[in-house]
Amino acid sequence: MVVEAIKERMNDPDSFEHVETRYGEDESTGTIRIRTKFRGKNAFGGTITQSVYAWVTKDGKLADMAEPVDG
Repeated sequence: MVVEAIKERMNDPDSFEHVETRYGEDESTGTIRIRTKFRGKNAFGGTITQSVYAWVTKDGKLADMAEPVDG
């Protein structure tokens, strides 16, 4: 679910390469906060590494997703 949402926002979704995923409970919202680090091609064809934060409800629905950030 999170990977699919990331790919929808990527310039070249076929270049997606998973690096790392970490998660934990976000007690302030009652959701699970997920940080996924990935590589992919940018608009210039260069490969970059980015991270994205997503919040998922405990029943598995995507609640929110921030824009990717470098690193």
